[in-house]
Amino acid sequence: MPDHLPATVWRLPAMAMHPYPVVLPYQAGGGDALAVPTLAISAAATNPRNAVAVANAFINVSCMRRYGYPAGGAFLDRARVGPAGTPISGPYAYVLGPSNRIPIIPFPQRLDHQSCRPLQQRIQGLRAGGADTLIVDAAQLTFLDSSALSTLGGLASISSQNPGLHLHLFRPSPPIRKVFEIVGLDRMLGIHETLVNALTVCASQAPIASP
Repeated sequence: MPDHLPATVWRLPAMAMHPYPVVLPYQAGGGDALAVPTLAISAAATNPRNAVAVANAFINVSCMRRYGYPAGGAFLDRARVGPAGTPISGPYAYVLGPSNRIPIIPFPQRLDHQSCRPLQQRIQGLRAGGADTLIVDAAQLTFLDSSALSTLGGLASISSQNPGLHLHLFRPSPPIRKVFEIVGLDRMLGIHETLVNALTVCASQAPIASP
């Protein structure tokens, strides 16, 4: 390779994210230390190993919902990972509800008047089905307009009045985060640097679900 070529030639392309179905058994903590529940999650990752790591990040939330205290640890060697799904091309959200199954759904890349109405309807449907938390990977969220800010502000107001509904966004770009800060939504919504940060807060908000 000639040394006069630009350094960008050496850069590797970004790896595509896929949803991987993962079933991960873990040890319950507290007085149920002998229990071995499982978490079933559609984990967004670049490969199966990373998918298991994502699932592992969710076990405390799962255990808090089921038993009311953190997990004792995951049995990573017993994790089962299914084939990769269709590549994820934009933002997505993990949906947490009363069961130990955590799916992901697409989230708009541009939040505007046109996309907000379907999003509101989707969230209403999820709430009707028992979902109580959305954790959005906002890394590819590229645009917000006044309709989006109004919609998110409305969701934040509902969240403050109804402990059973929470909306978290993690790793938004600096411009998007700045918009949230200017309008004060960063104080109303859960805005986080990483998924792990979001899950730490979610674990403290988790309702206890029936096994």
